[in-house]
Amino acid sequence: MRVTFLLLSVTLMASCVSAPPYTPPTDGPIAKLIIPSSTSSYRFIGGVTSRNLRFAVDNGNNCSIFGKPVIAKDGAQATEIKIPGNKTIFVKTEYSFGNSTCTPSVSFESEIDKVYTVIPTHHGKYCSLSIFTEADNKEPIPVKLETAYVDSWSGLKVCTDKKNI
Repeated sequence: MRVTFLLLSVTLMASCVSAPPYTPPTDGPIAKLIIPSSTSSYRFIGGVTSRNLRFAVDNGNNCSIFGKPVIAKDGAQATEIKIPGNKTIFVKTEYSFGNSTCTPSVSFESEIDKVYTVIPTHHGKYCSLSIFTEADNKEPIPVKLETAYVDSWSGLKVCTDKKNI
């Protein structure tokens, strides 16, 4: 009985998905992603409110694993991250308020030398995720986003096709 429980415990722990550290590209086609820092606050009425943003780069089979939430250094409002150009990029926001959560996930195709700015918004119990790049005249241009499908068990595996989850 103890051996069975031990084997089951080890198997369950080994099957957990962990968030790997992100290693930015050092050569090849590069773009940049600007992501707002994670936030957390407490209100006497309403409880804890928090927002985390995660991103991932396609691993070659239209899927990936989200990394740890982006936390800006030195109290900055956002972090600029080098990402590969010409790849599918996944972005997810996790917005929690009281006992409710909102977690939109999207994907987009990055282009070489572009800078992408992630804009999470929330209105009451609803939230959304927008991504913009800039035209030559510095005007913001909305990026075409596609739905990204996230594994409901771990919340970390993400794919462009629901069948691959």
